Amino acid sequence: MAGALLACAAAQAQPAPPPNRLLAILGGAGGGEAGGLGSGFGVNIHFTAGRRQDLERIRALGMRVVRTDLLWASVETQAGLYDWSRTDALLADAEAAGLIPLLILAYSNPLYVAREPGRPDTPSMAWAAPVTGPARDAYLAFVEAAVARYRGRAIWEVWNEPDINFGQPVNRPAYIELAQQACQRIRALEPAAAVLGPASASLGSPFLRDFAAADRAGCFDGLSVHPYREEAPEGVLADWVRLRGLIARHRPPGPDRVPLLPVAGEWGYASVGGAGAEQRQADYALRIPLLSLVAGIPLTILYDWQNDGPDPDDREANFGLVDFHGAPKPAHAALAGLQDGLKGLRYLGRVSTRRPADFVLAFGRGKQAEALVAWTTSSMPAERVAIEEGACLEPPPAGPAAADTGCRPEGLGGLSGRLPRLTASPVVVALPLRGPD
Repeated sequence: MAGALLACAAAQAQPAPPPNRLLAILGGAGGGEAGGLGSGFGVNIHFTAGRRQDLERIRALGMRVVRTDLLWASVETQAGLYDWSRTDALLADAEAAGLIPLLILAYSNPLYVAREPGRPDTPSMAWAAPVTGPARDAYLAFVEAAVARYRGRAIWEVWNEPDINFGQPVNRPAYIELAQQACQRIRALEPAAAVLGPASASLGSPFLRDFAAADRAGCFDGLSVHPYREEAPEGVLADWVRLRGLIARHRPPGPDRVPLLPVAGEWGYASVGGAGAEQRQADYALRIPLLSLVAGIPLTILYDWQNDGPDPDDREANFGLVDFHGAPKPAHAALAGLQDGLKGLRYLGRVSTRRPADFVLAFGRGKQAEALVAWTTSSMPAERVAIEEGACLEPPPAGPAAADTGCRPEGLGGLSGRLPRLTASPVVVALPLRGPD
C-alpha cells in the first residue's frame, strides 16, 4: 500500500509537458473561443491570388484554417531565386478574411532531380524525391526561406502523403529524416511555430509509427493523417483511439516535449455515385467535424473547397463544397445551416443513448447544454429517440493518450424527453426537449 502511494505521489510530481503550439495558435480544442464546429475547422484550397471573395465565403462558413500547397517548384524556378508573389497575395487575402493559412512545404523541384518515368504529370508525382545531396539541401533551403518570409503567419506541414509519393518505391526512412531536419530548421527560425507531419494517406501506414518514434526531440505538434474511406465516417472514432494509442507508445510527452496530437489534415467525400450522392456528401461534410469534436481532434480540414473540374462523373474532381463554377452544393448549404444553429455555442460532449448508432451531441455557452445536434447511422432509425432521466455527458479526450474520460450527468441539468425522428442528416435541436408523447 505504501509503495502504491509513493508511486502515485511520484507520478503527480512529474512536471507537466510544455503546451502544444498548434492549440496555442488555434485557441484550444473542442470549439475553443470560436464555438460551433470549433476553432480548428478548415478546408483545402487549390488557388493562390485573386480569390478574396472565396476566402470570405470560407470564413462565413465558420471555418478558421485554409490548407494549401506551397509548391517548391513554382517558387524556385531558377536555382537560389524565390518568387513569393502569389503566396504573398494569398496570405494577405487570407488574413484579411480572418483565416489562418496552413502551408504544405510541398514536393520536389526539377531544378535538382530527374523526372520519374511512368509517373503522372502532377506536382506530387512527376519528379524524384529530394533524398540526398544537392536536392535535399535545396529543399531545406526552400523551407528556411519560406519560414523566414512568413514567420508567425502560418501553420507548417512537411510534405503531403509521402507514403505514396516520396520516391519510387517510397523511401520511408529518407522522408522521416528529411522531415525531422525540416522541422528543426523551422523551429530554429520560429520557435513558436506549429508544425505538422507526415500528412499520411492512410491511418494504417507504417509511416505513422516510425514518424512518431523518430520525433524524440518533440519538434512536431501534430501527427497529420488523411482518414479517407468509402463507408460512413463514424468508423474514424475507433481509428482515433488506435492512433492515440500509437502516439502514447512511440511518442509520449515529456517535461521538455510537447504532446503530439492527432490531426485530420485532409478528408472528404466526392459527390459522385448516382442519385443521392450530393446529399450523402452533405451529410458526411457535417458529420466529419462533429466526429472530430467527439474524439477531441484539434484540427480538421475538409477536402475541398471547390470542384477541380466540370465533369460530374470524375470522382477526383467532385470533392468541393462548391461546384467548378463556384455555385454552392448541398454540402455548403448544410454547413452554413449547422453553423448558424450553433452560433455562440461550444461543444460539451456526447449524450448517452440506448443505441450506439444514435449520435446526440450537446452544445452550450457555459457548462450547461442549450442545444443538441443529432443524427443516426442506423438503416432502421427509431421512431423517436428518448433521452432518459439520468443520461450523462461524455466529454472529448483531453490529451493525446487513449483514455476513457467517463460519463457525467453535469451539463444536462436533468435533461429528458424525446428527439425528433433521426436521419443520416445532423439536425440542431433546441432545448428543452418535449416530454414523451
